[in-house]
Amino acid sequence: MSTLTAQVQHQGSIATIRLAGYLSSEAASVVEGAFQQASTAGKVLLIFQEKDFITSAGLAVVFDCVLPLQAQGR
Repeated sequence: MSTLTAQVQHQGSIATIRLAGYLSSEAASVVEGAFQQASTAGKVLLIFQEKDFITSAGLAVVFDCVLPLQAQGR
């Protein structure tokens, strides 16, 4: 099990968040920090290609960050 990392890149109005490792509720601060770094972007793209595993609690963390953006049309 590898620790989750989040890499944020900005290109124009799009922020790309690349998640790699084990996504669980214990990684909430990493996910929230990545979304904070992407907070000024018009759109946010999530890439899960390099993840090891996603728990249901980890998925809930992502949804907690994504749903407010969706409500804003981002």
